[in-house]
Amino acid sequence: MYLSPTGKLDVRGPDLWARSGGYFGASRIHKGRDSIHKGLDLIIPPGRDIVASGYGIYHRTGICYSGDLRYLKCVFIFDVTVRMNILYMWPRLIKGTKFKRGDVIGTVQDLSARYPKIINHVHVEVVVRGRRVDPMRYLEVA
Repeated sequence: MYLSPTGKLDVRGPDLWARSGGYFGASRIHKGRDSIHKGLDLIIPPGRDIVASGYGIYHRTGICYSGDLRYLKCVFIFDVTVRMNILYMWPRLIKGTKFKRGDVIGTVQDLSARYPKIINHVHVEVVVRGRRVDPMRYLEVA
């Protein structure tokens, strides 16, 4: 099990941007097509700390939306088979930094500029052996 990066397991409910909420597998419409939500949206206010879910290494930073450099995607490697992607956070680590469970690894970004009236959250993806899985099955609260 891995520690929830927000310290809680409060999942975003339905809002203007996600009528079926922020659970893994929830229905979405993306670019006019039906799709499913590939992560878990954990509610957390902007500016709060994000903690490491386990022992690992900071792999890289990317952007969430092409043409919009405000929102970041951070990738963490826990072992050979497990990767965690956390979207909408400012990292406090540089590439290659090792961390331990509970270390502060970043700060939550404010989504309201892109998505007015959204429930602020981080989007968490857990990838096991190259396949996205339901993060709720892997996360716990300390």
